[in-house]
Amino acid sequence: MSRNILVVEDNIDQAELLSKALKKHHSEFEIFITHCGKNCLELCRTHRFQAILLDYKLPDYSGIEVLQELHRLGIKCPVIVVTGQGDEKIAVQAMKHGAYDYVIKEPNYIKTLPRLVVNAIQRYQLEQKLHEKDIFLENLVENADAIIFSLDKNLNFIFVNSRIQELGYNPDELIGRKFSSILAQKINPDNLIAMVKNPQKRNYELDFKDLKGKTRNMLVSFTKLKNKEDIGDQFLGISKDITEKKKLELQILESKIKLQTLFDSITDSIVVVDHDFNIVMANRKIADLHGITPNKLIGRKCYEVYFNSNKPCENCVVQRTWNSKSSEFFEIARGENVYQYWSYPMYNLKGEMEYVIEYCRDVTEQKKLERHLIQSEKLATIGLLASGIAHELRNPLNIIETARYYLEDVFSPQNEDIRSKLTIIRRNVQRASNIINNLLEFSRHSAQDREEIDVNQLIDKTLALIEKDLTSQNISVEKRYHDVPPAFLGLDSLKQVFLNIIINAIQAMPEGGKLQIETYSPEKGWVEVKFTDTGHGIPSEHLPLIFTPFFTTKKVGQGTGLGMYVSHSIVRREGGDIMIESQQGRGTTFTVRLPAEENGLMKQHSSTQQAK
Repeated sequence: MSRNILVVEDNIDQAELLSKALKKHHSEFEIFITHCGKNCLELCRTHRFQAILLDYKLPDYSGIEVLQELHRLGIKCPVIVVTGQGDEKIAVQAMKHGAYDYVIKEPNYIKTLPRLVVNAIQRYQLEQKLHEKDIFLENLVENADAIIFSLDKNLNFIFVNSRIQELGYNPDELIGRKFSSILAQKINPDNLIAMVKNPQKRNYELDFKDLKGKTRNMLVSFTKLKNKEDIGDQFLGISKDITEKKKLELQILESKIKLQTLFDSITDSIVVVDHDFNIVMANRKIADLHGITPNKLIGRKCYEVYFNSNKPCENCVVQRTWNSKSSEFFEIARGENVYQYWSYPMYNLKGEMEYVIEYCRDVTEQKKLERHLIQSEKLATIGLLASGIAHELRNPLNIIETARYYLEDVFSPQNEDIRSKLTIIRRNVQRASNIINNLLEFSRHSAQDREEIDVNQLIDKTLALIEKDLTSQNISVEKRYHDVPPAFLGLDSLKQVFLNIIINAIQAMPEGGKLQIETYSPEKGWVEVKFTDTGHGIPSEHLPLIFTPFFTTKKVGQGTGLGMYVSHSIVRREGGDIMIESQQGRGTTFTVRLPAEENGLMKQHSSTQQAK
């Protein structure tokens, strides 16, 4: 690397000798010569020099004036002042104004000067590197996202960076104070010394206190500093504020505990699976079914756990959810048992689908109970209708039978033809009675798909079935029909619901009264039917039990206690609801909320059910 040296000497011969001496000592030196201060400054503006030999006495400027101007211009290189006067005051003045060294023009000084120049250049470059390193380290320490400090052997502060100001402390005011003075917890002095001087682990969690007394959780590491000078042991400490991290960790832990508790409290089987059907999370219910702990299920295939199979199920809800990115459902019978499976997508924070939640319920007993209850309620309802019809038909049959009895006495018993005819009459009267008794025999169970239903029309048809009962009990019906959209559910199911509610209303008004039926659409996608009677009402303590199976306030033989339970179950299963309001002595109102045909959610549900 070429080294530019500027010689500023008003003596031409002296300058030439200096140039030759420098080139001889170091062939890579490139020498620039000028004889005045003005040219020196101009050259320094356009060139970069490794060193400057500056004669103290110049024709236009003094060496001190040149030094001052070089400093003003920001010229950085070692300047060696050469003077013919051995005056120490001049030397001191030159060094004071930025001279790196000075040389007196003594005999043979030209021989020693080149070596002095090389040493000055090397020393100056080393000092610059050290200075740059110091600046780098200072910036690194001051701008670090951590509190950095050093301690002496007695654990007193020697240095603290400006990050300590976040705790309200002034770095300078901490110098000389004990490290323990900023700790929030009390630590045995011997333990603290051992922690700092001989750390058994890299990081310690310590609590610092700020000037306001607030505790800050810090992660602190200690290292013994190496030094070549005999200044005693010193230790470096680096501390990171983890207060918010600790709070977040506690929140995450609490959330995880709550989630796991909720997860395990669910009485149906739930697993979370990845794209390869591996279980990544399982609740206690499914683990208990296998007689193991939930963690033993992690990593196993869901189809292996549920069905002891070595391949995914046909029509698998998990795979369907991966494909559709939405919830799926299917019902499957295995032997005598019936299972329902739901699957739901689980997304991560990036909005990417990461897992699938699979929910399984054994509905075998529920299915059996529903069929039994529906059959039982149909029998009860049919029995009530049959008793009314039988009452109306038995009167004329009784009259016929009575007339036959008198005719038998009037006509001679010896008249074989008449006796034969009377026997036929008696036999057919008995047959008619038997037909009446079995008129509304229980029908087979059948499942109906959902369809559009004109609610107003269905109510009229239902009322027509029991018109005689309404009239005989002196019950008037007030219809308040509005223009409502078609309901969307099973026709037979809705008939059963309306019939149960109307019969309940009739039984609640044994002395007569009024039944008001109102239809309306409270919002798009829904239809509501309100049945209000003027009967004896329901005691408030009984209201919560109305939809409980086998609960009834009727006399023995007048009700099964299943009517309202079945009605409520039907409507809820179809996506609707039944609400009740009642005041004892003032009547009862049943409000049936039904999904309308225009309710897109119900359409989608129906399509899914049919697909199953």
